[in-house]
Amino acid sequence: MASGRAPHFGRLHRRKRQSDCSHPNFFGANPARVPQGPLESLRVLASEEDLARHLMASLGAAQEARADIDTVAPADIITTPEPRVEIDVPSGLCATSMTEDQRRLLIDLVVEYTSRMPDDVANT
Repeated sequence: MASGRAPHFGRLHRRKRQSDCSHPNFFGANPARVPQGPLESLRVLASEEDLARHLMASLGAAQEARADIDTVAPADIITTPEPRVEIDVPSGLCATSMTEDQRRLLIDLVVEYTSRMPDDVANT
């Protein structure tokens, strides 16, 4: 785990006050690798990408089918920029359906993302 902080998964999705909310929180890099110039070959989100790919590679066929919620990346944020949205049906692969090693990779990935947040937000 990169930061040494223990993740608080339940709190990542719960808002206590506006000031200590960790979401919405978006990370992205396009292109994933800088193709030219003084920062050529830089991968801005290298750790996150590598951990996510390692986790996906560790999944069995049935797990991968559950984890891969679509074959095409969405053009924009799935829930749109509306102030209130509802997701009709939960989708994806639950951590409880993963092996211990896979859950460890998942925790490492979540910690990698939360370590980019200010400590007071990441620790809520």
